[in-house]
Amino acid sequence: MAAVLALSLVTLIAAALVPGPHRAGTQRFAVAKLARLHAAAEPARPHPTATPAGAGPDVRRPAPEHGTAAPSAATEAISRYRSYSERWSGRLAAEVALVRSDLAAGGRAAARRAWQRAFADYLHLGAVPWLLPAAIARRLGGMPSERGDGGFAGLHRLGVGLWTNAAPRSLGPAAVALAQAVGQERRILPRLRIAPTGLASGVRRILAAQMEALAGAQAPWRGAGVLGTAASLAAARETIATLVPLLPGLDRALGQAQSWLATLQLALDGVRLRDGDWPAVAQLSPFQRARLDQTLNGALSALRNAPASRLARDAGRAGAGCCAPEL
Repeated sequence: MAAVLALSLVTLIAAALVPGPHRAGTQRFAVAKLARLHAAAEPARPHPTATPAGAGPDVRRPAPEHGTAAPSAATEAISRYRSYSERWSGRLAAEVALVRSDLAAGGRAAARRAWQRAFADYLHLGAVPWLLPAAIARRLGGMPSERGDGGFAGLHRLGVGLWTNAAPRSLGPAAVALAQAVGQERRILPRLRIAPTGLASGVRRILAAQMEALAGAQAPWRGAGVLGTAASLAAARETIATLVPLLPGLDRALGQAQSWLATLQLALDGVRLRDGDWPAVAQLSPFQRARLDQTLNGALSALRNAPASRLARDAGRAGAGCCAPEL
């Protein structure tokens, strides 16, 4: 059949090229017939979106649903966030070791400085404390609940002691317990389930914690409200940056939140002391305090523009099959 068609095509082409008064009409007829024969001879091609008959399941993968990231993109984004968290977890472990050393030596001032660095490292973990098993999260940084069932634990327990003039060596057991909790967290983190749903929920909690820090609600005696806001800001920006490629359908709301947080960073840079330390909330001028509150509220409002149900739904789609088994 292929040979017959080839011979016919050659004959028609030769006829079309023969000179003479009939040349124009013959050429038009020959070219048209040639096109018809070529179309009939060429096998039909499947539609680009159709799956060829009899093909296996991996011949054509479905495109990701609108508003969510491909599984590979989700895996890559979560992997970057895990590496970020592990880096800060390592820094936290190092600073907690210094706190223990300073307490054992009876150095309150040195222990306070090490505690502030450890507290900032802990806040840089971002959403991780909310993803950990509750018992470990409490041993890292437990706060009294509204029901009054439980006092300060972990970093907060040490902060209470260091800023209420407890004898430094008396805080040694609390420092040991904190170091053990950090060790547990570091062992769990490489296989901790970090799903987009947890990150989406965590970023709102991070920003709400910043509001509490500026209000002085988190242990006001230590004066770490601005320090806590600065560390939490870095964690919030990293968390949102992770969510942007995972939730393209919400990139506008997340982008607006990032813009507000960039403005908050500028406001914080403007209040930082010359020695690199952070002032207490009480040391801020009314203008500085209002600017910090305004920019933080702007970020929270941007996230509220993405309804929680949609945020959770899209995050769930993006995280399907992306993460390590939950502990």
